[in-house]
Amino acid sequence: MMCDMDLEDVIAIIEGRIEAARREDEAIELGELRTAEVGSVGLVDLVNGALGVEVLVGVGDNELRGVPVRVGADWFEISGTRQCALIRLAAVEWIEGLGRAGNARSRLELKLPAILRRDVGVSVRIVGPGVDAVGEIADVGADWVRIVSGALDWSGSVRDDRVIPFSAIGYVEFLR
Repeated sequence: MMCDMDLEDVIAIIEGRIEAARREDEAIELGELRTAEVGSVGLVDLVNGALGVEVLVGVGDNELRGVPVRVGADWFEISGTRQCALIRLAAVEWIEGLGRAGNARSRLELKLPAILRRDVGVSVRIVGPGVDAVGEIADVGADWVRIVSGALDWSGSVRDDRVIPFSAIGYVEFLR
């Protein structure tokens, strides 16, 4: 039985199938590239991509709501109607709202000590596992912060001070 198709029709069908297979291969390759690229994106990059987008962050038993306004290498700052807080990335248990954000962006290299040094004299609440302390930032070392609360005694020494290692900090809330 003879087919009613001529050679041009057969060639068009074959070319169409080749083009469809090529598009399918490209889609698979793009999917693999996307998976590899997403695999190289860190949490800090996702948060940096969410600048200006409201998020809800879980740190221990606390939920902090606000808009990321600054991002460093190991921390990010959120600002909300009720609070402003620096959150250590290592203390984050979950974040809601990153899906509403744009693409991930490269992070800044400022580390927590540098940003806290800028805030010496500011009243804060430091919260972490086993830590809930209120006072003013007095000193910031390489891996610790000292906060003071209470009045000076007769010798000019602060009565109540506490040194807190960064590893114990979940977040630092700025008291307004």
